Amino acid sequence: MKLTGILKVVMKMNKFKFIFIILSIAFIFISCSETENDIDFYLKPGIDTVEINSEYLDPGAEAFINGSSVDYEISENNVDTSQTGIYYIEYALPFRNSQYIITRIVTVIDETPPEINLNPGIDTINLNQEWIDESVTVTDNSNSDVLVETIGEVDNTTLGEYEITYIATDEYGNQSELIRIVNVIE
Repeated sequence: MKLTGILKVVMKMNKFKFIFIILSIAFIFISCSETENDIDFYLKPGIDTVEINSEYLDPGAEAFINGSSVDYEISENNVDTSQTGIYYIEYALPFRNSQYIITRIVTVIDETPPEINLNPGIDTINLNQEWIDESVTVTDNSNSDVLVETIGEVDNTTLGEYEITYIATDEYGNQSELIRIVNVIE
């Protein structure tokens, strides 16, 4: 049918019928084509702040096109739980000629103080006997160096109870404290 024939049919139609037909045709075309509005791509909820040297489980993402689940790719994952810092996991959803990206931010922290334990030793001595400080053993979840400060003295010439305090500090500022009691007796 030529254009002039179509125009004659349109002119004979009622305006309302014409508008209804045009809107119906437009609705059919719109509902048949996928658009960006038909894409749901989001992060699954999860724990994104973890302690250093702990296991991190990536909860992943969800991707849907027109309500149907589709696969996505992990385009980047630089999470390293052996070092504190901020890391990224990028999820990519290719669709037509586009690539949709969402990013999860993972923070690795150290808020755990070092573990400090007294080394066995002789902590009750006789007057004028030498006391040997056997110190402490320290471990830390960061596997880094820990500074141990010792505060206090034992006066082996004076009877009494003495406190020796050990303060262990890791490189992230987390601290533990432990006290050794030394008795000088007669």
